[in-house]
Amino acid sequence: MPQIGEGERIFLEAGARQSARADGRGALDLRHLVLRKGVVDFANGSALLERAFTSAQVLACVKLEVVDLEDSRNAGNEDVHFDVSVDCTAIEAREEDASLRKLRDYARYLGEMLEEQLQEMVSGQGHLLEVIPGKFSWMVNLDVVVLGTDGNLPDLISLAAYAALCDARMPSIEIMDSEGGTKDFQVDSDPQGAKPLPRQLLDSVPIRVSLFRIAETMLVDVSEDEDLCSSLAMSVLVNRRGSLCGSHIDRAGCIPLVEVGAHLATACQIGAELFKLLDANL
Repeated sequence: MPQIGEGERIFLEAGARQSARADGRGALDLRHLVLRKGVVDFANGSALLERAFTSAQVLACVKLEVVDLEDSRNAGNEDVHFDVSVDCTAIEAREEDASLRKLRDYARYLGEMLEEQLQEMVSGQGHLLEVIPGKFSWMVNLDVVVLGTDGNLPDLISLAAYAALCDARMPSIEIMDSEGGTKDFQVDSDPQGAKPLPRQLLDSVPIRVSLFRIAETMLVDVSEDEDLCSSLAMSVLVNRRGSLCGSHIDRAGCIPLVEVGAHLATACQIGAELFKLLDANL
């Protein structure tokens, strides 16, 4: 697993105290993002998100399929509208054999966490994805491939996932009457008739903003080395409406109660900046 020397730790902590980080950024400065959408032809939507001048790259792809709601109910998945997977295979080559299991477990954790976040945020809005009310609905399959990382990976994954969902297009559906007076449907294969996911749904999807404490200073968008020497990480979920959707502490540590409100406000401010950056490219 990656490690950091004591000398480098002291250097990073000194920089954090003065809001003068190793790459020249201040405590709350973000690295430049490069977004390309529609990069996978066979997907309903896709996005490749990179941090400029780093090795960090995440590819997110959306595939839509129509599922039978009765089958979902029988399987206990009545309200499940997202299926998320995260693949870190591309970065496994640089890990030692003993670390591969941890990396794969981490990828599984990231996928489950993102799926839970998406599912919770669209709870009660499943009707927006229904093809025939009560019978058939769209299932959103979101596949995320980590091509490279340089710290703060969960945040980058959430941004790439949001960008891919915004790029996704739902095929046009023709509703038809079938025998017995029931409704049936036919999916139009013409991409010209496709439409974006409902705006109401996208506005509810959160992105993740993490704050890391180094030497009593909170930093955002940390590098891999900064991550390694941080004593605490606080993750905040915020949607494009500016609503706070959730927060939690990712590792051992505590935040004084009087500071929590300020950190949440900072995360919401950073979230608004990130949405502006994404909107400029979507």
